[in-house]
Amino acid sequence: MNFFKLFSIPFFTLIASASTFAEQTNKEKVLSTVKNYALNTSCMTTFEQSEENNFGHPDTSNIYISYTTLDNVYLGINKYYVLWGGFQGCDISATGENITYSLTEVEYSEVANRYIIKDPNIIVDVDGEDFFTLANISSFESLDEDTYKISLYMFNEHDVDPKTSHLKDNAKPGYYRMLLKRDASAETANSFKVIEKNRFQ
Repeated sequence: MNFFKLFSIPFFTLIASASTFAEQTNKEKVLSTVKNYALNTSCMTTFEQSEENNFGHPDTSNIYISYTTLDNVYLGINKYYVLWGGFQGCDISATGENITYSLTEVEYSEVANRYIIKDPNIIVDVDGEDFFTLANISSFESLDEDTYKISLYMFNEHDVDPKTSHLKDNAKPGYYRMLLKRDASAETANSFKVIEKNRFQ
């Protein structure tokens, strides 16, 4: 009996099977960690394919995030940050039918031997910025534990119709780059103040 013929098929099948289960990258592990957290704490999340995000292929002309991918995973200083949205606690009535967006901080735990959620949402409030929303972030950079550089689309007070208190029909968000610093005087640790703000469009 031909020895090579006898063992060649299982051997090559084993190699093919091993390549199928390639090791995830760190970003993929982080994304998976936050996805599991989101699906266990929220409903109608940006991790799920829906009509809103064209079943996983969102309209890139929209300024807000509707589907979370690896592009929404940002590397910080020994940490990662993931941008996503959903109805937290699955209580749609409590949020006024508005999705809540979060920038979740993730770090690797040597004890747990896996990535864990460090902070579900690192930015809860930005002082003096009523139109600030995590939904429209296009880039994020952690300069240190308390300082972040963010680029995002955002409306301002001139876009609001004083008669109706709603956005004007022709209102278009501007593109801003903001430097945020943790507000040590605030009641909550996740409150920030703007130390630099520039509009580019």
